[in-house]
Order: sequence, then structure tokens, then C-alpha cells
Amino acid sequence: MFSIILSILLIFTPFVASSPVSTETTVSDSRDVVAMEELSTSQNEGDSQQFNLPRAEPRAPQKKEDSRSIGILTTSKSALVFDEGTGTVLFAKNPQEKIPLASLTKLMTVLVFLDKEPNWDKKIRLTRADDREGGIVYARSPEEVTVKDLFNMALVGSVNNAAIALARSTGLEQKDFVAEMNKKAETLGLKNTTFADPTGLLPENQGTARDVAKLLAAALEREEVKAATLQKRYVFSPVNSEKIYYVKSTDELLWSFLNDDPYNFVGGKTGYIEESGYNLAVEVMRGGHKIVAVVLGSGTAEDRFREIKGLVDWAFINYQW
Repeated sequence: MFSIILSILLIFTPFVASSPVSTETTVSDSRDVVAMEELSTSQNEGDSQQFNLPRAEPRAPQKKEDSRSIGILTTSKSALVFDEGTGTVLFAKNPQEKIPLASLTKLMTVLVFLDKEPNWDKKIRLTRADDREGGIVYARSPEEVTVKDLFNMALVGSVNNAAIALARSTGLEQKDFVAEMNKKAETLGLKNTTFADPTGLLPENQGTARDVAKLLAAALEREEVKAATLQKRYVFSPVNSEKIYYVKSTDELLWSFLNDDPYNFVGGKTGYIEESGYNLAVEVMRGGHKIVAVVLGSGTAEDRFREIKGLVDWAFINYQW
């Protein structure tokens, strides 16, 4: 019996000796195991759980290899086009030159107003103290309108007495409202911009194309601003009145190819006083990519619209994302 057992052991011993079982895991195997465990844990936490993987940064637009264009000629004193996703500057002409903002100022006016979390149905009686020269006037003293009407008049028609009354609706004295405009500018990083009144009529409202681009991008993050600047006209009636006002937008680009496929016009604002020339800032999307374009001090009203159309089209033709 013993000899039979011994014979069996001798037969299997070589096989066992030549097939060792490792009790160690290689570094590579260990990492794979940990990764699989983390993946399993993440999946077990629910479908909404996102893995802790590094996120890819937005890809900066690159000039197309076959592009030889360096931009377009503009009558504007200053101009800037930049990619909002990465901050990449696509075109610049004197982007740091300070120029009167004119009614681009109203972008900051409405931002400060919105910070007060307004009651849109609040009624405001217009006064003669709200009147300002320049631009088209719709409702006027002693008519009563809602805060919503003032907001839309200020952005759609760039109405000056509406901007003054909108600032007054916050309960602040005008000097205190302007102080908050400048404080907001600091918060947004507008280092070369100063405000002097809510309308933009004073030439002391000054800024650079670079700061205006930042201001517009910040303003259009607010759905109220975006919705207002996309209106071709705003229609309203004063409180307890049968009179109807039709406020036409000052932004002619709403009727242009930039507001049609393949473009998506996000919003914009015009501005003009004699000291500034013709200003315009817009945000446009195409193929999922947003760019902001600004011209300050263009020669004529037509020049600013033509130059913005040219700059936006040029940017999307000559750059790829």
C-alpha cells in the first residue's frame, strides 16, 4: 500500500513544482484592480455619478493653415473679437484704448438694477427730471409704466429717460447708483472702465473694447438681458392708458444674416454720442462656439453694423475649433 501512494506522489510532484502560484500582484495589475474597483463603486452610486476623470479644457481656436488673412479694415478706433470659451483673441485693433461708451453703459445699468432683485410689476411714474436729450422718447412725464417696461425700453430702444427711471426705481440716488455701477465694474474685472451716469450720455463713461467684451458677456449671462436684446420691437401701454407704444430695436443686426442659420445671434447693444462715434458689441454663436465682437468709434451707424458683420464672418471663416 505504501509503495502505491509513493508512486502517485512521484508522478504529480514535477507538475506542481513547475506551476508555482504567485501570491503577489504586479504594480500594473494593482493599478488595474484599483481602477476597476473605483469604476465599480462609481457605477454603483448611480447613473448620475460622474467619474473623477480629468476634464478636457476647451480647445482654443486655431488659425486655419490655408488662411493668409490678418483681418478686415474698419473705420472704428478700436475693435476686438474673442472666443468666449477660451478667451482667445481672434482680432484686435487698439483694444486697450479708452473711448466713451455711450449707450453701451446701459448694460451696466441693467446689471446693477437686476442685482436688486426687482419687482417687475412695480409701477413708476415718469418725471421731467428723467428727461434727457438724444435718442427717441416714448413714454414720458407724467405717464406711469412698469419696471418691466423701463427695462425693455432701455435695452431695446436705448431710451435714455427709461434708463434714468430704471435706476431711480431701485430707491437709490443717482450718485449712489453710479457708485454701484463702478463697484460692479471692479467685481467683473473691468480695470479700464469708469461710469458717470446710467444713460451713457456723459463722455466720462469710458472703457476699452476688451472691457466692453467682458461686460457684454457678463450681461448676456442674464436671461432677462438676453431676451430683451433679441427683441426686434417691444410693445407696451402706460398704466391706465389705451395708448400703445412700439419700441423698435436700435440693433439692425437682428434683421441680418447673423440672426439666421448657421449663425445664432445671442445678443448685443448699440451706442452713440458725438464724442464716441458709433459703438456696437455683439455675441454670436456658430457650430456651438461663441464669439464676442466689439467696435468702438466707427465712422457711421452703417459702418458699425457692416464692420461687425465682417469681423464675425471673418473669424468663423479663418479659424477652426
